[in-house]
Amino acid sequence: MTKSKIFLYLCLFFIGGVFIASFFKIPLEILWGILIFGIILITVWRRQRKILVFGFCLIILSFGIFRFYQVSEIKTLPNIIYYYNDKGKISFEGVISEPDIRKDKIKIVLNAEKIFFKEKEQEISGKVLITLNRYPEYQYGDYLKFFGGLKTPEEFEEFNYPAYLAKDEIYSLCFYPKAELISSNNGNKIYANILKLKNRFADVLNKTFSEPQASILSAMLLGRKQGIDETTLENFNRTSTRHIIAISGLHITIIFFLLMYFALAIGFYRRQAFWFSLIVVSFYIILIGAPASAVRAGIMGGLILTAEYFGRLNQSWRAIIFAGALMLLANPKILISDVGFQLSFMAALGIIFLFPLFQNLFKKIPDFFKARTTLCLTLSAQIFTLPLLVFHFGNLSIVSIIANILIVPLVPVIMVGGMIVIFFGSFWILLGKIISWPVWLLISYQLKIIEFLSNISFASISVEKFNVFYILVYYIILAGILAWIKRKKPKEEYKEQDDVWTIAFEKRF
Repeated sequence: MTKSKIFLYLCLFFIGGVFIASFFKIPLEILWGILIFGIILITVWRRQRKILVFGFCLIILSFGIFRFYQVSEIKTLPNIIYYYNDKGKISFEGVISEPDIRKDKIKIVLNAEKIFFKEKEQEISGKVLITLNRYPEYQYGDYLKFFGGLKTPEEFEEFNYPAYLAKDEIYSLCFYPKAELISSNNGNKIYANILKLKNRFADVLNKTFSEPQASILSAMLLGRKQGIDETTLENFNRTSTRHIIAISGLHITIIFFLLMYFALAIGFYRRQAFWFSLIVVSFYIILIGAPASAVRAGIMGGLILTAEYFGRLNQSWRAIIFAGALMLLANPKILISDVGFQLSFMAALGIIFLFPLFQNLFKKIPDFFKARTTLCLTLSAQIFTLPLLVFHFGNLSIVSIIANILIVPLVPVIMVGGMIVIFFGSFWILLGKIISWPVWLLISYQLKIIEFLSNISFASISVEKFNVFYILVYYIILAGILAWIKRKKPKEEYKEQDDVWTIAFEKRF
């Protein structure tokens, strides 16, 4: 048993511990029993390697369970903001994060610092999700004072809203309180400058594009979906193409791959194309404020691109497991409460395991405009994310493959074109409007395709009562099929599939 395989088992058992704790409350006696049994195995049978490894795995399993309970425990102390939930109206103040501006309201997260309760002032900590009227507007770093009541989040039908907020350490809500601006520019200076640049870019897009093209491009480039109407969002959902305007592993990975192909197509060498793709996506993630979801998706996509660059795609799944374990170590609650993490993780594994297989299966199909590559990427990711999509959104898109083939190859072209428009439009709006026409046409094409396919009567099938048990069964069957395929295929053929990138572009190396 190699060291790398042992490390892999430890990561898997840690993830397994977090998974178990996410669904079951393990009694303390059983948890201690697992830990003690693991210690006995590594001390009594330390000379037997397999038993020794199993003992350490049990210890790590118990640590995963303990880590989840540790971060999930809510301490209701007077110096924590959610202690004052449901206790009537109070005054509290603190610094706000970037406002989430909607059409008729604003949502902000307040990092509470002080509270006034029963005529006493006290320093506190904790976050509050606050809903305000659309105006007046507030900026990141504003220090605000509020007067209103704090509410405990309630679970909706088929949606665990408290768990969704808990992953971001939010346990208190406040709706339309009285607000008073105390001071400005209290946040991180670097982050504040990034947001100012982001707002300036958004302003350029609004001035150079009409709607809904401006909102679509703003979502793709800046992560802002507020301007997109509900009908358009539903069309994206029915065609399973919402990933092109969302920060997900599938979105980032496809962008990575297509940027790499795009750079190679215009004359870059492989090393240049690799760094070009990394720089563009890294800039994109920083530009949207580097939210945790985008960073996680970027890490997953970057690992896949690096593995493909070195011709080791089939071996990179261990790095993805390790990255996932590190993310869960930092925040175990994202395993069940963060849909973006789930989709990023499974999309990454899907591309690693299935992309080479589909590339070999469809190798006779001409790769015009990277349609074959897009098909392989989309199939690979969606096969692995299918049960999660059905579980979370309750529908199965029948037209998703066709929709993705027709619109995804244009995503990097639109993004690069949008960046060019922003660059020139920042200096001269008229020039930005002139350059924006090709990008406007491409976005309009995407919207027409999505609208047409979503209006097909059988575009999407509603699926009810799809629970975690069916997800586990799906992945067990999928793992069995992949194991059977790997056992059947000669190693030489697998190596040829894994090195498909090198074969396709060897003339440039």
